[in-house]
Amino acid sequence: ICCLLLGGLVLSSCGLMASCEKTDHVIDGIEYTRIPEGIMAMIDDPAITQASPLAEFDGEPVVKVDFWDGTDLEELHLPSSVRELSIKNCPSLRLLELNDGLLELSSLSGLPALTELTIPASVRKVGTFYNNENGTGGLTVYYEGSVEQMMNMEFSVVGGFGSCKALYVDGELFTDPVVPDGVSAIPAFTFTNMMQLKSITLPSSVTNIGEEAFSGCRALTDIYYQSTTLNWDMIGKGHAWNSNNL
Repeated sequence: ICCLLLGGLVLSSCGLMASCEKTDHVIDGIEYTRIPEGIMAMIDDPAITQASPLAEFDGEPVVKVDFWDGTDLEELHLPSSVRELSIKNCPSLRLLELNDGLLELSSLSGLPALTELTIPASVRKVGTFYNNENGTGGLTVYYEGSVEQMMNMEFSVVGGFGSCKALYVDGELFTDPVVPDGVSAIPAFTFTNMMQLKSITLPSSVTNIGEEAFSGCRALTDIYYQSTTLNWDMIGKGHAWNSNNL
């Protein structure tokens, strides 16, 4: 390393000498890097076929898995410590085992070989989860939570489960759901482009329907609201909440 001495301060080609200390470590093709929340696991070798990140590295929990461009990756098993997953462009991935305790699916795309995925009830946020020619269009999702828990999730504009081939919620095909009483809001983008949705029943407790919540639901013909027309008109409705003009 080329170093310079300036006014008693030792500098190297990468800045202060202390900042050059490498904290990344590679084990079985997985690189472990410190982040503020703990440890992040990343693909270091695109040719690995099976990956099971450690639950703990150097005394800190592995809380995030960020696997992109794993050319040959066929199986990924998450440890119980992981709270956030981002996985993209892994064309050979056919088995993705998520852990109870996972909170966020920040990116899930470019997985054409993946046909089934079980999502634990612990998940609270779904980010990029979309369908394209190398995306998730052939994916059947089994969400282990209830309809009520689903209404407490956060979806991004390219999130939601609408790009899936089929969605099962608590073991039942999600075609004519009944939202339980007590739910106050339908989150933005919850049902966007969900082709299998035919009808939905909303309780009188709903006071807000988020942006594009039912946009692109071409099979949806009926929304049943369990209260009066006056109360329905008072519900806050986000932009393009119903592009189908039901």
